Amino acid sequence: MSEKDRIKLIQGIVKALKYIHNDIPEGSIVHGSLSMDSVVVDADGVPKLTNFEFSCQYQHTDNPLRAPVLHAPPLASHPTRWDAPELFQDVSDSRAPFPTRYTDLWSLGSLIVFVFSCKLPYAQSELPGAIARLMRGEKPYAENDCPRKIGDLADSLWEEVPYQRSSAAKILERIDGL
Repeated sequence: MSEKDRIKLIQGIVKALKYIHNDIPEGSIVHGSLSMDSVVVDADGVPKLTNFEFSCQYQHTDNPLRAPVLHAPPLASHPTRWDAPELFQDVSDSRAPFPTRYTDLWSLGSLIVFVFSCKLPYAQSELPGAIARLMRGEKPYAENDCPRKIGDLADSLWEEVPYQRSSAAKILERIDGL
């Protein structure tokens, strides 16, 4: 696949994520388990998001960190190498943390690099080791796993502070400039 086609693919994925995060009138949907397994490409080459079993729906609000939950899955998803670090933090009330748009954005960063590298996040580690590396603050990929301009996009999605991660809309703007 050419670089141009890869950029078009990630652009379609980001558009789909922006749609579920921002454009559904009933409330923002957080995918909750975004990975290579949750993207299919139709006959026209348009990527589609699938596997919404662990999605949550939040009321639209100016502060996504405090948005009321409209729908949540009955069970938490199993841990994956695509997950954001905050999904592994201890919680005092024994409930697993809900995914947020910010956890989706972390996963999007890994998905973007995957499209260019065909490597899983933390590819050199088994799942327990991948999660340990994530919790130590290591990024999912090495700098040389993809072109620098793509790595810069992903880095903006891997900010340690969740609300400092670039939005899907901001990533679309940056992709248009590639």
